[in-house]
Amino acid sequence: MFKRKIWFFCGLLAAGLMIITLGSACKAKKQEAAKSTETLVISEDMLTPILGQGAGSSSGLLDANYGENVLTVSYYLFIEDMSRFDEQLGTDLAPKIRQLYEKFSNIDQTRFTVHVPAVVGSPMKPHVSFSLTRRIMDETDWTNLLNTEFLRVVADVKYYD
Repeated sequence: MFKRKIWFFCGLLAAGLMIITLGSACKAKKQEAAKSTETLVISEDMLTPILGQGAGSSSGLLDANYGENVLTVSYYLFIEDMSRFDEQLGTDLAPKIRQLYEKFSNIDQTRFTVHVPAVVGSPMKPHVSFSLTRRIMDETDWTNLLNTEFLRVVADVKYYD
């Protein structure tokens, strides 16, 4: 009779330990799942060190919005000779976009509107817009191609009047 009580007690103890172990494992998995579904909010303050601050004779960020893995950026490109726009845009922006995608793994798509200095009226005007996806980033040779072929690699290129 005494042996049965000991075995019964040991069985209860083992069952209790197993329940505690499984409960803590489930809790850890729930916490891990919650962390993976948390989205990083990307602010202008986080983008400025990468893109710079656009104003006057400095190319850089004007405005940015982030939502549902899509980053929308207004970018100012200071340029004096518009005949070299495509080349200068690639030289200026391609390395910055690469850094952006390396730093923020949650960005799936980026939409850019590039502004240039205006001749008359406001200090700048939109000149071109385009979009870029992580897939394009992964499939493109960023080091060689983008200095001269930048606008041929990106998607949805639209020039403004």
